[in-house]
Amino acid sequence: LDEADEKLKETEPPAYNPSAEGGKAATNGPVEEADSFDFRTVTSDPIDLFIHSGTCLCYGLLQLLLSMVPPAFGKLLSLFSFRGDRETGFRMLWSATRFKHNINGGFAGLITLGFHNGAIAFCDIITKDAMPVARLRGLLGEMRELYPQSRLWLLEEARMLAADHKLEKAVEIMGSGGKSPLKQVEALRTFEKALNLMYLHRYEECAETFVACVGMNNWSPGLYYYIAGACHVELYRIHKDTDPAKAKESAAKADKYLHEVTSHTGKKRFMARQLPFDVFVNRKIAKWQHRAQTRNTSFIEAVGVSPIVEMSYFWSGPRRMGEKQLLKSIDRLDWSETQSNWQSEPADEKAVLALLKATCFRFLGRVSDAKQSLKDGVLAQDAAQIKTCDHADNWPPPVGHYEMAVCLWDEAGGQDGDKQALEKCSQELLKVERWESFDLEARVGLKVATARQTLQKCGVSSP
Repeated sequence: LDEADEKLKETEPPAYNPSAEGGKAATNGPVEEADSFDFRTVTSDPIDLFIHSGTCLCYGLLQLLLSMVPPAFGKLLSLFSFRGDRETGFRMLWSATRFKHNINGGFAGLITLGFHNGAIAFCDIITKDAMPVARLRGLLGEMRELYPQSRLWLLEEARMLAADHKLEKAVEIMGSGGKSPLKQVEALRTFEKALNLMYLHRYEECAETFVACVGMNNWSPGLYYYIAGACHVELYRIHKDTDPAKAKESAAKADKYLHEVTSHTGKKRFMARQLPFDVFVNRKIAKWQHRAQTRNTSFIEAVGVSPIVEMSYFWSGPRRMGEKQLLKSIDRLDWSETQSNWQSEPADEKAVLALLKATCFRFLGRVSDAKQSLKDGVLAQDAAQIKTCDHADNWPPPVGHYEMAVCLWDEAGGQDGDKQALEKCSQELLKVERWESFDLEARVGLKVATARQTLQKCGVSSP
């Protein structure tokens, strides 16, 4: 034990010391330089190894979860000394993955891959070492070799492909290998496939796959019906002027699925509150019903700015899309602006369109166009006026500040950028952190929390 203590002391990570020089990141490098100490050099007792790997797994996961909480809730937790440390969490989880032959190592590998391919892959302001692709692929290869029949590792491979903009290949992989004997895994596979079909704008297949999710997973059937209906809204708009018969068929399906939403939401709760997406889709349906009544038009004609592009944004679809899919998203957004009643649309609809377009521009490398769209269409709007709209979409103003922060980060050149430029990015983030509650703030909050941690590594503290 004395020998183990000495080795642990020798391999302690260096103290965190943000760089004061420019915006260069100073990091412990928990991914590239995982702890060199291997507990197996101290003991080969299977019980000791199981306890050690379990401790690394549980403590690492706890640190990771605490680092993910939204800024407002994180400040509250800090009063009780609950502070997450993502680097420490990852270091512990990577350490646990050494023990791949027991359940702790397997879970650690699954969490590590899942978090990188999910949460981190969806974030915009991250350091260069935040996604250690080579090491993740190595871990995935080892896990697939150990558990060749497991669909979970196949799912993680598909996620890595999607994060690399290879959506078609990801869909192909998720459709291979047959069904999983575990219903939960099969439901997750189907859901991931449906999301990728949504990013690919393959609307008919996407709608069918989300409807299939309803029979596999009762967690949020209202959301599944909503996205299926939104797909048929897009098909209706595409065929409206060229194929009236097909447009009529799509309109009927959209009407059917969207009117299923309300009766399938509100049943599941988290911490005694409705699920955020349930609240969101219910409000959207109520908004469109109100628009249909006040405008004396059909329900499908009352639908606002492309609901499928909007939903893709909240699932970080633009980050996974290639150029072709991003241009298709802009095309679906342009449809709204070509309508005769666009000028009379409320402020919140115009802000939604401007923000979604800005995001597509940014991922196409047109950062200046993205900033201009945000300035003119979102940040120039009066947030108080947007809140007064009927069943208002209140999320564009705060999310607009986040998107502006990302644009400033990209313009600065990322972590190696000028510190003054990164401070402007930090100021935009601060506006989001201090914003009142808004739709789906937890999803944006994760990105904001990650961005704040990244800037702190670059020596830029919160103003």
